[in-house]
Amino acid sequence: MKALLISDLPRSTDDLQPLFSEYKFDLIHYRSPLKALDNIEEISPNIVLINTRDFPRHWKPITQHIRWDTSREEIPVILLTPSDFSADEADKAMFLGVQGIINLKENNNFNDDVLKELRMIFNRYNYNHIKNIEKSVQFLFTNPINETIITGTVKNLTENDIVFLPDMPANVGNLNAGMVLDQCSLKIEHNFIVPNCKIVSNDGVLNLKFVDLSGEDKKTITDFLN
Repeated sequence: MKALLISDLPRSTDDLQPLFSEYKFDLIHYRSPLKALDNIEEISPNIVLINTRDFPRHWKPITQHIRWDTSREEIPVILLTPSDFSADEADKAMFLGVQGIINLKENNNFNDDVLKELRMIFNRYNYNHIKNIEKSVQFLFTNPINETIITGTVKNLTENDIVFLPDMPANVGNLNAGMVLDQCSLKIEHNFIVPNCKIVSNDGVLNLKFVDLSGEDKKTITDFLN
């Protein structure tokens, strides 16, 4: 996995590298936001962090560029902000598709509080398991409206829900939040589960919640994740 850090602090990678290495990230650091923007497609990061103190005019166009063709679940965007980052700016950030705002102290260092918040975000997106999930978990279902078989990639999995990126998002464009998918197949390594899933949201990436999953099936998922 790749993490893109856009910050003018020369020691940024030194401070963050141990945490990112723990979560199996290759940390790529750009001190120029324009160069980062030029190369973002080639880098294809799994997560992006932008120091808004260093680049107060660039975080918005960079976020808009990322969100133009990727969802919040595909590439989380995290802002590292100064203490005077206003509530109005925070509202704009969330509207544009930012997932997290972490306040930097006056010395602009990545202290223990910053690392703790980053760890919480990584755990929220299950980054400690993401490689195993994409390699070891397969999911497909039948579109209940037109009977099309939908394949794709599992981006996140818990005992309660699943985040699924369809190979062809256009084939799920007619599915809305609240609908129940009752023809699903979930393969976890050598184990098969046949769950019913309720659509929580659909913005090209499907956020699904398992419906009445048995205790045995939950244990299969938990054993895999742990």
